[in-house]
Amino acid sequence: MITIYFFYGLSFLVMGIIILSMAKKEDFFYWLKDIWLLGLFGITHGLNEWIELLILSEGPYSSVFLRLLNHLLLPGSFVFLAAFGCQALSRIDRRMRWLHLIWVSGLLGWVLGYIKTREFLIPGILARYFICFPGTIFSAMVFSLVIFRQRSIKLSKIVMANLWLIILIFPSYGFLSGLVTPEANFLLAQTLNYEKFKYVTGIPVQFFRMVCAIFLTVGFGGISSLFIYSGQELKIRGGIKMKFVLLIVALGILILGCGIGMTYRTSYQILRRTIIQNYLQIAQMTARTVEVSFDNDVKNIEERLKSTFWRSPVIESNLKYVSLSSRQIQGYLLAIDQEWIKAPQNDLLVKNYLGNQMSVRLFELAEHSENIGEIFLTDQYGGLVAASGKTSDFYQADEEWWQKTYADGKGRVYFGSVEIDASTGVKGLTVGLPIKKNNGEVIGVCKMFIDINHYFTKLENFKIGKTGHAMLLDQDGSMLYDSDLSALDRGKISQAEFKRISENTDGWFILERAGSKGEQMFMAFSVVDFEKVVEEKRVWRVLIGQSVKEVFGPLDRLFFRYFIVVIVMVIIMSFLGVIFGERLSKPIVELSRAAGHISEGNLDYRIHIRSNDEIGQLAQSFNQMAVKLKELYSNMENQIRRRTSQLGEAKEILERRVEELEQINKVTIGRELKMVELKKEIERLKEKSNEKK
Repeated sequence: MITIYFFYGLSFLVMGIIILSMAKKEDFFYWLKDIWLLGLFGITHGLNEWIELLILSEGPYSSVFLRLLNHLLLPGSFVFLAAFGCQALSRIDRRMRWLHLIWVSGLLGWVLGYIKTREFLIPGILARYFICFPGTIFSAMVFSLVIFRQRSIKLSKIVMANLWLIILIFPSYGFLSGLVTPEANFLLAQTLNYEKFKYVTGIPVQFFRMVCAIFLTVGFGGISSLFIYSGQELKIRGGIKMKFVLLIVALGILILGCGIGMTYRTSYQILRRTIIQNYLQIAQMTARTVEVSFDNDVKNIEERLKSTFWRSPVIESNLKYVSLSSRQIQGYLLAIDQEWIKAPQNDLLVKNYLGNQMSVRLFELAEHSENIGEIFLTDQYGGLVAASGKTSDFYQADEEWWQKTYADGKGRVYFGSVEIDASTGVKGLTVGLPIKKNNGEVIGVCKMFIDINHYFTKLENFKIGKTGHAMLLDQDGSMLYDSDLSALDRGKISQAEFKRISENTDGWFILERAGSKGEQMFMAFSVVDFEKVVEEKRVWRVLIGQSVKEVFGPLDRLFFRYFIVVIVMVIIMSFLGVIFGERLSKPIVELSRAAGHISEGNLDYRIHIRSNDEIGQLAQSFNQMAVKLKELYSNMENQIRRRTSQLGEAKEILERRVEELEQINKVTIGRELKMVELKKEIERLKEKSNEKK
């Protein structure tokens, strides 16, 4: 979950930064005056998810303060989302002006919910229902209008794809974050909640929210950060320099991510295996401690039973049955047993048995031993020989432990179940040991009742971290001891888990702690191998339990270390990408600038690129082209100048000829005019002459 919350928060933070860094005067969304609200939603919601991460990691900080901040940031971030959707819609479509401040009602609902309940669960659910969900729907409507209101603009396929991605993801996120809530006895939270969602899908809802956040970040990166609106055309921001920077950063992050990812995966697996092995070793060592303690107890008594001092009273007791038949022996023992049960502590019968030298030694042994609650000897027929104290019965041959220990004269070590001894009232276990002669003949039985708390002392002081504790299970899965009394008991271990424990000598598993809300416990176990009593199938298991969060805390710390390394390396790669992008694009930009100067007629402009690569060769060719263009231009000017001079001379000659022609024309025209006038005068004179006649 920590990894999910990390990338969940990171995605929204990146989305917020992308939106807030938009060049709004040049961007395709320049008319969205409220886009900054969506950016603030990304920033605040990303921070809120990281606060949730810190709470889960249980680090050295105030969880109370973090939870308070978490409860306040959650509705605050949703308010920015809803405000963007409402205000943008009211600005785009005048018919929706009533939506302008509708988000305030959701905020008031959150406030009233807190005032009424004085807790943050119900107000948080209200914020999701009435602020988050409507906000995502309204935001999706805003970007739908981008497509339908801008049909006159030819959008590139990548921009159109990102717009549709945003439109589809916003409602999906609205469902996952606005309607799937923590469990509560309130509205839909009873049936549509985190637990039910995980039960149906098998995956926490936070994972799907993280995926939505990543897609939204990609969508806004595609339309808001990389592309600008110029006239009627969308162009990629930054040109070739941006391409170089993006290429270098992308390749660097890809290589870095693969390298660090593989290193992290390897380190993670090694560390995880090491942690598990360490806990298995702790369980094994603890189990061996119990084994050694038990073996020492048994061997100590076995060694004593080999001594003449311990055997002699038993042999003497057996001699009194030599002349008796089996029925007589049985009757004798049962009669004494009846007297024994009724007899008080100071009765002569009791004193005779408890006052003998062997009983005194047994009393001293039990008195000074930390773990022996009761010890007594019987003869080969089950009659009491000596005891550390008054037993509940004199006749023991009818007891299961005695019969299994005597084993029809074969003799074997008996290991009983944990029980409360009727004589002493102490909780412990019965250990039966055969008393044998040197030739192996069983002559009696020794019963030792071991106080089970003796073994618990080996576990009592066991502690790992804050939640680590040791447990002891018997062969049936009953909890014999747990140093953490609030932890597991048999009823809280499922049949499948107990079967897994039963089928393996050593191992580990993870289970959900009963009574907790999803808290998981890591359990490492090892068998206590009672080598001498394996026939009785009395198998104990030592379990070392600790909170999963605490056990695998080093893995989380490893993740954060690698995360810091990745962030630092990404910053370095971005910085280097800008530097190298600048250096790589500078010659091309210089060539573009030179082409502009040449196109404007400045043939004296030269490119100063001193490199031996193709760009340098291109620069030299460009300079040579400029020189040749200038020479060509100069030659053309000379030719034009000569032609102009020749045309000038021809013009002068032509002008002189025109003047001459004009003068001739003037003389000719003058003569013609005079002839016309003369003709008119002659005609006039002729008319006058005719009149006189």
